[in-house]
Amino acid sequence: MNWLERKWQSVFGIEKYRGTINGMPTQFNIDMFGAGNSRKTHYPESFSKYVCIYREVFIVQNVIGQIGKLCASVDFSNENKNDKLVNKLENPNNKQSKQEYIKEFVAYIKSSGWVVVWKRYVSYGNFDTMELINLDPDKTEFTNTGDIITEYDDKEHRIAKEDVIILFDTVREKNGKGYSALRPLRSQIDNILDAQKAKGIQIQNSGITIISPKAVNGTNAVDEGINAMVHPDIPNQVTQKQQIEQKLAGRDLESRYIVSSKGLDANNLGAQLNAVNFDDIEEADKLSICSAFGVDVELTPYGKNATFDNKQQAELSIVQKEATPLMQNLINSLVSEFPGKGKPNVSFAHLDCMSIIEKRIQETNTVRIEQITNLINSNLIDVKKGQELLKDIIG
Repeated sequence: MNWLERKWQSVFGIEKYRGTINGMPTQFNIDMFGAGNSRKTHYPESFSKYVCIYREVFIVQNVIGQIGKLCASVDFSNENKNDKLVNKLENPNNKQSKQEYIKEFVAYIKSSGWVVVWKRYVSYGNFDTMELINLDPDKTEFTNTGDIITEYDDKEHRIAKEDVIILFDTVREKNGKGYSALRPLRSQIDNILDAQKAKGIQIQNSGITIISPKAVNGTNAVDEGINAMVHPDIPNQVTQKQQIEQKLAGRDLESRYIVSSKGLDANNLGAQLNAVNFDDIEEADKLSICSAFGVDVELTPYGKNATFDNKQQAELSIVQKEATPLMQNLINSLVSEFPGKGKPNVSFAHLDCMSIIEKRIQETNTVRIEQITNLINSNLIDVKKGQELLKDIIG
């Protein structure tokens, strides 16, 4: 780094980056974050503002959003007659529907690893009710007594620990908060944002043409140029360069052309735009984020082989591994607040992707029926035993 570059970095926070991307020499200024040893992470210094990352990084938002979308379609069946809890989940508070509340709940708990549900008691005239409010983990802290200090509706609130329910996605840490799945993805997220920034700079500069002196080879070291007079024998004449400039000016073209007394090379930066495939650079990092949250990349805009069938398979996997446990966790945490006959059931049976399970059952039963029929026809089992086996399948 030369003295000028050091000056730019110290005064303006701009650092020049030189490197190679996809084998192409690359140079650009970085004015939001550094490169090399001085590289600044996009992660907050407190290492706990993960909802902010969810809001600002598209791939994170999209992946967690896939889980939230499926969770929000849950059906809390009422077979166990716990009407109070089911009704509250259908109308959690005065500002959110069930779907909005659950999507927010999933966004908080999956990005941060934990979420605080505030049991806020409010009065509407003579009617008293309890609202369920998701508190943003980025804006929530514990006091020494275990109470909660948080910001909600642009106001600071101190909430007694008895009036909150804390839910965790995986691990509870010593500070009382949850462990975020985004924590080990720090490098991947930084790489994605770096590549997006570099891509933006490359696109922004794509209309720029760099003009540089033509290299002089060893056999022609004399640069004749066009500085000679148009008429060498007549005094006070213009040079060839000046004559060309005058002609361009007469046609209002002087701003569109550069006239040089030396040979020049012109290189348009847009010509190299396709040579650097930033999507390929980010691909492995995006796959790591998808894998961390159990979401198939084919459900995201980055999937390359998405079909109706494999998307349904991917949704079924989320329902079984993510959505069902999350909603059961929510139910288990709330049921003690709403006395009733047992817990409501968590069901996703109405989703199209669940038809895959029914199809698998039918295919399995068809094979078993054929096997039993062959055993009967081969006299390996008698008809009565075969009928008993078929009864277990057909019902």
